[in-house]
Amino acid sequence: MRNIAMTVVAALVVAGAVSGCAAQRHAKSGAQVQRPSNPEDVDRLFGERVNAGDLEGVVALYEPTATLVRQDRTTATGTAAIRQELGGLMALKPQITMNVSRIVADGDGVAVLHDEWHLTGTGPDGKPVMLSGRASEVVRLQHDGTWRFVVDDPDARRVPACPMMHKGPCEMHKGPCHGKETSHGKRSPAHHRNK
Repeated sequence: MRNIAMTVVAALVVAGAVSGCAAQRHAKSGAQVQRPSNPEDVDRLFGERVNAGDLEGVVALYEPTATLVRQDRTTATGTAAIRQELGGLMALKPQITMNVSRIVADGDGVAVLHDEWHLTGTGPDGKPVMLSGRASEVVRLQHDGTWRFVVDDPDARRVPACPMMHKGPCEMHKGPCHGKETSHGKRSPAHHRNK
């Protein structure tokens, strides 16, 4: 009986996706999905959907031709590429907190969000994973009154690490290098903070 119920639920989810209703219906609970009615809602809903393990709900927050910037600074463009990229994230069974710190809106349906995010999850080896970043995201008002990502760069405002393991003059940065060590054994120079 349980297998039949799961088959029916799976069929309904597929039917909803095929008919274009996936963004309107929450696949897991059948509850009506909240729609991003202002720029900051896009980040809030991203966090809620990631925490719920709702990959399709997260992907629905992106325009069909949106771009997601990967950690290695390459890009994933378009729904399929973004779904694949975010699928890797969802494999961590993540819990994320999003804190929008600044919104710059042009008054013509485009806004830039700055946020700080923190994520915990479980790696493929079963060990805890902790990630964080300082994102910049471009969101755009859609014809239906919702907002969606156009460009999502989770690490756009990352503080660059100094490759020099010393205190004193930094040849690379032409200034003092006396920040604290990062988890990668490099220093994060004080003169780069808040830029």
